[in-house]
Amino acid sequence: MSANPNPKMRLTESFIMERLREVGAAPSSDGYAEIDAQPDTRLRCAAVLVPLMHYNDEWHLLFTRRTERVESHKGQVSFPGGECEAGETTPEQTALR
Repeated sequence: MSANPNPKMRLTESFIMERLREVGAAPSSDGYAEIDAQPDTRLRCAAVLVPLMHYNDEWHLLFTRRTERVESHKGQVSFPGGECEAGETTPEQTALR
C-alpha cells in the first residue's frame, strides 16, 4: 500500500477507497496473515474493528482504552475487539462485540 505523500492531505472517502482497491488488487494475498505454523503452534481466534468516523467533514479513527481490570495490556490504547468468545462463529461477531 502506498503511503500518503502529503501528510496534510485530507483523508477523503475517495482516498480510502483507492487504497483499499490497491490492497484488494494484490493477487499474492487473500488478506489473511500467513505464518509458518509448527505442530506446537497455538492459534487463537480473535478479531478487531477499525472504525472510521466521518465528523465535521473529516475522517477520524476511533480507539478504545483498555481497562485496568484485564489480564494483559492494561490501560493501552487499542481498536475494539479481542479474542473470540463462545458462540461467536465469525470474525465480524467478535469485532462488533
